[in-house]
Amino acid sequence: MKITVDIPDADLEDAIRLMCARTKKEAIVTAIREFNRRRRVAELVKHAGTCKQQIRAEELQSERSVASADLDVRNYVAAAARTSILNGVDSLPFGYTPSSGTSVEHAVNTITRSISQRSSM
Repeated sequence: MKITVDIPDADLEDAIRLMCARTKKEAIVTAIREFNRRRRVAELVKHAGTCKQQIRAEELQSERSVASADLDVRNYVAAAARTSILNGVDSLPFGYTPSSGTSVEHAVNTITRSISQRSSM
């Protein structure tokens, strides 16, 4: 957007010098962006500590460990299913028997769902 603005020379020269800007435009654009960024941060700071569902570091680490273990199981199952399907094996690990045209993703979803149900019993 083009605009004509009367900016005091000393202020603009200071801005150019402090920002190491090469042009007046660069100094002005950088100043506006920095101003906007600071205002957004100030808005966020107003909300600091207002979250009702805060989680402690230990709880977060525990949740991450569970998610990581689930991902490890899923990766193992995916590798086993992919290998079995590619080799034309009739049945996959964990008692899953695919129908013709079964995708690896469908097999993995079915097997991991079955494992989850067994482990929650």
